[in-house]
Amino acid sequence: VFFSRRGDRITPEPRAKVEERLARSRDRDRKAGRMKALGEAALAVAAAGPAGARPGVEAGEWDAFVRALREIAIRGPDAPGTSEAAEILRSSGLSVEDAPFDLLVRMGIFDPDENLELARHGATAQYPAAAIEEADRVQAALGDPGRWREGREDAGPGAITIDSSRTVEVDDALSIREVEGGWEVGVHIADVASLVPRDGALEAEAFSRGATIYMPEGAIPMIPGTLGRGGFSLDEGVPRPALGLIARIASDGAVTEWRFARTRVAVARRLTYEQADDLAAEGDPALVALAAAGAALKQARLKGGAVDLDLPEIEVRVDGEGSSRTIDVTVTRGTTPSHVLVSECAILYNRIAGRMLRDLGVACVYRTQPSPGGNMPDVRSGGPAAEFAARRMLSPSQVGTDPGRHHMLGIDDYTLATSPIRRAFDLVVQRQIDGATRGGPVRDRAEMDRILLLASPAAQAAQAIDRARTRYWLLKY
Repeated sequence: VFFSRRGDRITPEPRAKVEERLARSRDRDRKAGRMKALGEAALAVAAAGPAGARPGVEAGEWDAFVRALREIAIRGPDAPGTSEAAEILRSSGLSVEDAPFDLLVRMGIFDPDENLELARHGATAQYPAAAIEEADRVQAALGDPGRWREGREDAGPGAITIDSSRTVEVDDALSIREVEGGWEVGVHIADVASLVPRDGALEAEAFSRGATIYMPEGAIPMIPGTLGRGGFSLDEGVPRPALGLIARIASDGAVTEWRFARTRVAVARRLTYEQADDLAAEGDPALVALAAAGAALKQARLKGGAVDLDLPEIEVRVDGEGSSRTIDVTVTRGTTPSHVLVSECAILYNRIAGRMLRDLGVACVYRTQPSPGGNMPDVRSGGPAAEFAARRMLSPSQVGTDPGRHHMLGIDDYTLATSPIRRAFDLVVQRQIDGATRGGPVRDRAEMDRILLLASPAAQAAQAIDRARTRYWLLKY
């Protein structure tokens, strides 16, 4: 500190350098003392919970340490700005991988089942003030049918919705009537685009979120719940605006006529899949006709090269908190009549919309899937093993503004337009459909590409959160 050696000579250091070295030494001692005290405090909390004593630790230092623990729990041991906290844990004999989460639970900051995925992806249930204000204005308009009813066709008295019992954002309704040689099917999608201002705060929020985040323990809507679960949702007995596809389907599944129209829907019956299947089995005329139309559409796709994988779907539901929390796991298959008819009506809507926009030269978001690289196993006679093997061979689907073929669906020019309440891509495509059919404004390809770049990461994050939380609760179950 006080002297330096140069060869054989030992000389005193200047006062300024000595004071600098002494100051650094004192800083090191203070840091070592602070880290020792924080480590002891962490051990005390690990042993006794929040009541653990924190002798010698200032409140500000403890708060900073807790923030670092939270970052490590969320982002891992290499989280930026947390090296000192990680060193404290190691020197105290605590695991850098596990101790941060455990300590935060002991302190009551984290729940034992804390949803870290939301924090990792920056997802929040809070909306900007501008989006809330715009949502209130749209909700007021939806509550006054006189402000949106004009120029809309009546969907008729028999519209039906079929969804999971947990669905709260109902964005599609179906109507049907038998005609010579087949059926006239109406697929009515909640008309979000006509009432949410283009380039407004709500649309910007939808693009930044990408999609509604679904989790076993609940959901975070893409747009405020007052709209998604309220004014736009096609609830039973309440008139709602929709953008409908009215299509004539021949008995062999061929589409002979179609048109898009703004419609007015007052759902007559809101059914679960199970209820719809029971009613179809009992001979309910509307459900029997819808099931027949759905089966015909599916057979036509299979003849066109579609791949039919009957893989189980697992739904995990979590209710309650703490000791009263329950976890329910349901395994279903998409081959019941109600699942098939709902799926086929959505596919019908999306493929006709995609083809129409392509033919009109209007920019669109397409979902495509390349053909697999090898020979697919015979999924119709090979059983579950062949179906899982086939799924592993399938290429991931892709979203872009170039039209193409979707291998598994057996369809060209397939778009996304049937869930505008809960998916940003569907909202922007719905606006394109409405503009193209009514001679209104549409976005060009450059704008659509920009929206894709903005919304795609958020939509992927929503899927990742859903998968991670479903896996977490399934393993816990």
